[in-house]
Amino acid sequence: MLELSLDYSPINHWKTTHLQYYYNLALELAPLREKGVLIIGSGNIVHNLRVIDFENVAASPYPWSRDFDERVKRYLTTGSHSALLDLNQMGLSAAMAVPTLDHYLPMVQALALQGKGEPLKFIFEGFQNASVSMRAFQIG
Repeated sequence: MLELSLDYSPINHWKTTHLQYYYNLALELAPLREKGVLIIGSGNIVHNLRVIDFENVAASPYPWSRDFDERVKRYLTTGSHSALLDLNQMGLSAAMAVPTLDHYLPMVQALALQGKGEPLKFIFEGFQNASVSMRAFQIG
């Protein structure tokens, strides 16, 4: 087992080039995957603890939370990796859903390893506490 940690600068966390850097870094892991190594990324699509409803785990998602999660789902489904690397083009819902990148980056890095035409399927989808979405997917 090999564990990787993320080192990100919160000052520049919204720069597309920053997300592209981590995407490109993950591409370096492709030879391991080709050798049969299972690569797992763990995080959240939406993760905003500033507005979380700690009292109600089953609280309805905020509209911006649902909007962002659905956009990400659409981009994942269509293989639109570049759209997932440009949070600025997703507007206010992205700003609320991803106030820091620590929970979003694992998805970006796992996605970088998706081969051309390789299927992606969702194995879990759900929200909790109004401002956290759990969206698990499998590539291949």
